[in-house]
Amino acid sequence: MCRIAAYVGPGRPLADLVYTPPHSLSHQAFRPRELVHGHVNVDGTGVAWWPTPDTEPLRYVTAATPWADPNLPDLSRRLTGTTILGAVRSATPGVGFGTDHVAPFVVDGVAFAHNGWFQGLAGPVGRALVADLPDPLLEHLRVWNDSRLLFLTVLAGVGDGLDLAKATARGVGRVADLCARHGLVTSLTVVATDGGRLVATRAAFGERVNSLYVLVDDDAVWMASEPLDERRWEPVPAGSLVQARPGTVDVETLDGLEGCAE
Repeated sequence: MCRIAAYVGPGRPLADLVYTPPHSLSHQAFRPRELVHGHVNVDGTGVAWWPTPDTEPLRYVTAATPWADPNLPDLSRRLTGTTILGAVRSATPGVGFGTDHVAPFVVDGVAFAHNGWFQGLAGPVGRALVADLPDPLLEHLRVWNDSRLLFLTVLAGVGDGLDLAKATARGVGRVADLCARHGLVTSLTVVATDGGRLVATRAAFGERVNSLYVLVDDDAVWMASEPLDERRWEPVPAGSLVQARPGTVDVETLDGLEGCAE
């Protein structure tokens, strides 16, 4: 069910999330500790990053595992970012394979990764979410993917004038509400970034919530599905919205999703 890692702070190599730590994303791809469903995350690898805060994001995705891609191991040690979002994928049954399905997704200067799924993608939930989207966002739904559709739902909120945190909370709430209305379940742990901050939710409806941790390290903040190393990572409470800027983290309760099961 995917593993995510993110960073905001002074520039660091991409490898500091994907390869270097003892429990890096590469390690979590084949030996995760806290997956709610599945056993491995070997259906793709992706990284989005901002080389400096005032640049446009870059994105590298591959359908390969982190160790099998021919370019990322070397590139990741040379490329640096002040904001980095990485993911390894465990495909949801019924959702396709290939690079268009691999997070992080990047649209209009926002990067997004989703650790979870929702029922009703090929049914009432997916139908309602697509109907909500403004026409300019439909071109970004190049493949039928629950995480992509959730991301575009968040971006629709940004287009309505909400900041990224409020748009993320609204998008997650919309999916949870639709699933509740139709007696379906959903897992909604996400991380989004616009290059200046990290925004995350740890939530679910009718399902165990996926893990998420945060670490404040001087003038930087790290997030990850599972701690990358032996430092003192703090678990994010279930039913929470998190905002992180270099050196600071704010956590608040997500309305309507306070009762997520650990």
